[in-house]
Amino acid sequence: MPAEVSFSSLVGKARIKHVSTGPPWEDDDYYKHETIKASYLVPDTFNPDNVVGRHDRVCIVIRREEFAAHGIYDHARKNGASKQVAREEEAFAMRRTIEQLRKWYDSGWASWDVCVEFLEFHSSVEVTCEAGDQYMLDVVKDLATEVAGQLEKVGFTVKGKLDPQSRDSKRFKLHLKVSRNLGFADIYDYRRWLLSGPVK
Repeated sequence: MPAEVSFSSLVGKARIKHVSTGPPWEDDDYYKHETIKASYLVPDTFNPDNVVGRHDRVCIVIRREEFAAHGIYDHARKNGASKQVAREEEAFAMRRTIEQLRKWYDSGWASWDVCVEFLEFHSSVEVTCEAGDQYMLDVVKDLATEVAGQLEKVGFTVKGKLDPQSRDSKRFKLHLKVSRNLGFADIYDYRRWLLSGPVK
């Protein structure tokens, strides 16, 4: 077995396969919601920005008390935010969640099985995102970093690995910490939320 491997070769060994899955919100409490037929709702009693669909239009409803269980308000208060600011942070997070749900309802979704494998060492994850976007590249690099760590434990030298003190690595660790504090299922859900774009 070779004693040296390049990090770029690990990234190059990534296998990305489209998988058919159910809606991405089915196994993720962060996206828990209901839909109500818009025709059943009284005008001016719901937010029209929450309505999706062209023919059979539905309104996305997230119960505030259920969303509060993710701890965004409590986290903001522990970090010195006033009650108003903490509520605004929680409302903003809920709005971003609804925007992501709208995108999935309007445009569909694609799930991918992403795997990096070298010899008997591997790391994999299933993600929901657009093929070829920055999020997918970040996932591949994260998996390659995990495989590099496995290789180093058995005596390999990994050349060109991301510096643990680099800005990217620090940002990754920060995202991981924040994702857990905000109640995301994992860092990939948090990154998808971050990269979903500004609220319209």
